[in-house]
Amino acid sequence: MRTLLLTTLLSTGLTLGLSTGLPTGGTALAQTFSPSANTTTEETLLETYWRAPGEGGIPPDFDWSGSANLGGVTFHWPVPEVIGTGDLETIGYRNELILPIEITPEMAGQDVELSADLLMGICEHICVPLESAVAVDLSAAATVADPRIEAALAQRPDTKEEAGVTDVSCTREDLRDGVRVTARMALPAMSDREAVVFEASDPAIWVSEAMEHREGTTLVAVADLVPPTGQPFPVAGNDLRFTVLGAGRGVDIQGCDEIE
Repeated sequence: MRTLLLTTLLSTGLTLGLSTGLPTGGTALAQTFSPSANTTTEETLLETYWRAPGEGGIPPDFDWSGSANLGGVTFHWPVPEVIGTGDLETIGYRNELILPIEITPEMAGQDVELSADLLMGICEHICVPLESAVAVDLSAAATVADPRIEAALAQRPDTKEEAGVTDVSCTREDLRDGVRVTARMALPAMSDREAVVFEASDPAIWVSEAMEHREGTTLVAVADLVPPTGQPFPVAGNDLRFTVLGAGRGVDIQGCDEIE
């Protein structure tokens, strides 16, 4: 398996890079968001959003339907940060994002004709959706690794096991228009200011900003989930994903061990 990495610069178009640092042993491709080459950090502070950007953010969207020999796409998001905008908090990145994108060919050992429409929210003084079209042939024979992508892969969140999470239990209660989920995570404190982001496996479900507090070594987080039907609905443990953020670190927790 090969992973190819694509880099789109906000001001300069497309370049390609590779990585060999993926868990699958493949290689990878990445999208890069950065300020224009003729600006500096002091002149321009740009922001873009994580996959779950918060209530005020613009969720990124990637449409790969025009591609050939594309078997699968996996994103390896670096740890984001919580960004305050007035009374609203969003989840994202400042000034630069190198996003490794693992591309798996449908037919191993053959080139991938990648064609994608990308949409990402970009913020300076205001936030706007930025659309970009990508069309490039990814060679199965490429072998040179890109150190920027290797570095981005090293910035991924810890897994549950790496972070020492020993238990994740959840409870749900019905609301008029959805459900409220309380997650209790046995996780050593990461900082004095931790944030938990809830994600539902169904992207059509609206998820509120979580409220968190500590009970000793247990991190407790509560969020509301509202489906398009506006009715209570069943929730299984693997329907949820939690990301804990604090002090520049992240922990990616896939689901509840149990849910009541």
